[in-house]
Amino acid sequence: MKKLRGSVFYPSFLLLTAAVGAAVYFEDRFLSSLSSANAFLLSKTGPGIQTAVLLMVITCAAVPFTPLGRLKIGGAEAVPFLSKTKWFAIVLCTTVATGILFWATAEPIFHFAEPPENSGIEPESADAAQFSLATLFLHWSFSPYAIYTVPALVFAVGYYNKKKAYSVGSALFSLPFAGGRKSGIGLDNLSLFALVMGMAASLGAGILTLKGGLDRSFDTGMHDTAVSGLIALSIVAAFTISASTGLMKGIKNLSLLNFYIFIALMIFIVLTGFPSA
Repeated sequence: MKKLRGSVFYPSFLLLTAAVGAAVYFEDRFLSSLSSANAFLLSKTGPGIQTAVLLMVITCAAVPFTPLGRLKIGGAEAVPFLSKTKWFAIVLCTTVATGILFWATAEPIFHFAEPPENSGIEPESADAAQFSLATLFLHWSFSPYAIYTVPALVFAVGYYNKKKAYSVGSALFSLPFAGGRKSGIGLDNLSLFALVMGMAASLGAGILTLKGGLDRSFDTGMHDTAVSGLIALSIVAAFTISASTGLMKGIKNLSLLNFYIFIALMIFIVLTGFPSA
């Protein structure tokens, strides 16, 4: 508890508690307000977000050819304590994770059945299938990894090379254009709030998908809240055990297991997913 940053934890905790309370007691109004806010933000910041993502992709491609590409994370004498395969497995399972497992399958089906109205594409048509796959490759190929890589690179240089505090704000304000500021509590608050909300959304999608899959495969009739709670507790328990055992044990071993299962499933789909001639 002595290491707890109250200025970051408590405001975010109170805001999250208020959001959960509003979702429980004022569900319809909360969802309506959230949808309106989301639509407003996308309409105002959509082009900016697209430009930022494109710049991140370009940055990832350009960094190896700049002086930063020759910088060794942790200093000149630093040595990696995990192989590239293990690091890749950890990155795969701790970043895209639920996204690649659930949304990468749900998203193309959604766009195939309900393409955007302004596209003029007929639902469940050949054009809708092409649009759904094009959107899939846009959302689950280079773009998301670029979004993960650029902030991770900034954080790694700030923490391991410049010895800044272990926080998003400190890492960002270590950049030259930050004007010499030493901390960013507001940014840390926002990052924590966004992180928890994003994890909650991914957890919710995972619960619905698992419950639906179990019901469809075994005709369990699992539709009640108690079943959702049991699935949520199982996921949270697995996560807690993995995280509490540390990077070198639980997270690494679980990530490797998931990585090998993922590769096996991918090979299975490639071999069996195409119609015979």
